[in-house]
Amino acid sequence: MLNRLRHDERGFTLPELLITLIIALTVSLATFSLIDFVMKRTGEIASRVETVQRARTAMDQVTRLLRSQVCAWRGDDALMTGSRSLYSASPTAVTPFTDFSSETLVSGVLPAPALRTLTLSNPVNGTLTETTIPGKWVGGKVSYTYAGVTTTTRQVLTNVSLYTPVGSTADPTPLFRYFTFNAADPPQPINEVGVGRALTADELESVAKITVTFRVLTAAGDAKGSTVLTGDVYVRTADPNAEDPQPKCATT
Repeated sequence: MLNRLRHDERGFTLPELLITLIIALTVSLATFSLIDFVMKRTGEIASRVETVQRARTAMDQVTRLLRSQVCAWRGDDALMTGSRSLYSASPTAVTPFTDFSSETLVSGVLPAPALRTLTLSNPVNGTLTETTIPGKWVGGKVSYTYAGVTTTTRQVLTNVSLYTPVGSTADPTPLFRYFTFNAADPPQPINEVGVGRALTADELESVAKITVTFRVLTAAGDAKGSTVLTGDVYVRTADPNAEDPQPKCATT
């Protein structure tokens, strides 16, 4: 019996068993590594899709607001000496006079333009908010400080950061940049004003183009999978096809 078992060649020898275990372990490790890589990439792709969707929606809303500028003269601000479409502007906030109304007459007059402010709370992983103050006609001017005025605030976008190229030590690109026409023929809106500060009244009246740039981080605040968008919005009172395209508001 022992002699028969000794010469039985069924099963594995020890070297064969060791080789089989090594091969199985190698294949298993490769499979697990592939699964881990695929899962990570799937998560990154899902994050990128999510940030792209949020970024595009926010950019559409910001563009819509900035393109809805109208000329207005604020009656409750003694420093305003004429009409303009931008009330105030800085690298992290902009306040235009806007009109989203249906032009339906209210008490025989058109609705007054609203004062809408876009503000970034923090340059890193901040929140972009929109504050709206409805206006009221006072003579030919608009007032935003009257009895019963209601201010509304909503979040436009969260997990927003100023854009800095990966690995760069340069200052981040401002959320809002403002450009006026140069003296070329034809004029081009390439002269940047208000760098690192709020714009003056004269600069507010001469802005022809606003450039918006931001990075949207993932929900976890991670830059991996983030999306960077930039867009140009031309002020409605500046006609680039006109012989003199300088922004103009009729002062009443």
